[in-house]
Amino acid sequence: MKRLVVIFMGFLFLMGACSSPKPISELTDADIEMSIERGPCFGKCPVYKMDIYQGGYAVFYGTRFAKKLGKHSKQLDKKTYKELVKKFKSSKFFDFKDEYESLIVDLASVSISYQEKGKRKTVTGKEDRPTKIMELQYALEKIAESDGWTLLEAAKEDSNLTIEAPKAEPEPVEIKTEIIIQPGPNTKLPIWFRENEKYGLRLIRRISQEENLWLITYDTKNYQPEQMLNILKEDKALNSAQFNKNIEPRN
Repeated sequence: MKRLVVIFMGFLFLMGACSSPKPISELTDADIEMSIERGPCFGKCPVYKMDIYQGGYAVFYGTRFAKKLGKHSKQLDKKTYKELVKKFKSSKFFDFKDEYESLIVDLASVSISYQEKGKRKTVTGKEDRPTKIMELQYALEKIAESDGWTLLEAAKEDSNLTIEAPKAEPEPVEIKTEIIIQPGPNTKLPIWFRENEKYGLRLIRRISQEENLWLITYDTKNYQPEQMLNILKEDKALNSAQFNKNIEPRN
């Protein structure tokens, strides 16, 4: 009986040892449990990657337009780490597609990775993804944007942060072959474009992420500028529509 107790206690000890996190100096890519990587867009989208290792040690790599540039590290508190692991386990992450395609070229691509029991999967997409994936993204972004990070390696000087000299006030000129639209909060642009194919609508780029403004063009051979603008203004899926404006210097 005593021998059985000793064996059982030894088993529990081994189990505890296996579940305890490695020292930071011994961590490798194989120990990365969760990751998020945000790619670039045509504007000033934050570009970064964050890896979270088993045990909650996190490393953040800020590349462009992120609040933190360079390499940073942080140890997540036990509650935050356990809640994050629980979200991934309950999401049935391995059942999602590897990639969710998008018709919107300008949007930043987001990749989320998860490893469990030696099995790793990465899900990549933009605006049109399952709710569970979006929830995981928001949870990871909340950690990436939190306080308490320690700088490990400074970033190289970013030319994007250069302040330009002020220019003369420009004169706006309407470009009637291009229209700026603001979709409503429940409008999914890929579906909206498919529903309006008859107008020859094409996406040019995203103008403002904060205001959700998009620049599009249309079939100029079959539709007059004012006619097309009125059609879009009456579309209930859009909050607003207006001609694009070119900036030209004063004479």
